[in-house]
Amino acid sequence: MSFLLDGLHEDLNRILHKPTYDVTTPREEELEKLPQQIASEQEWKIYRMRNDSIVVDFFQGQFRNRLECLTCRKVSFFEYLCSLRSGLLFWQTSTTYNSFMYLSLPIPSIKTSKVDIQQCLDAFVRTEVMEKSDAW
Repeated sequence: MSFLLDGLHEDLNRILHKPTYDVTTPREEELEKLPQQIASEQEWKIYRMRNDSIVVDFFQGQFRNRLECLTCRKVSFFEYLCSLRSGLLFWQTSTTYNSFMYLSLPIPSIKTSKVDIQQCLDAFVRTEVMEKSDAW
């Protein structure tokens, strides 16, 4: 289904000449300061400048992913990447807005035999604390 929808989207995309878009440090900082709703709308508008088809209209959406250092809570993922390149490592906060066509939802292990979709969605959006070898 994913392959079919992706192929249909590419063939039916109304955008023939896709504008380039590069994430910059000032843009990342601006997004971190904006209210979530406004930042989300801006990022979706940018996505739609390159992707506009009936498949996007009916099957795609957006979710927000936030990565935050629990120690310093600093801002800008782009600066973090630059710090990795320069050898200076410091943790930051990063909020990204990702498009999706489908979500791979976890199925929580519960003692009853039935799991409803809300339980799966709740497990998908649950806060995850990354520790030890996962804490990069």
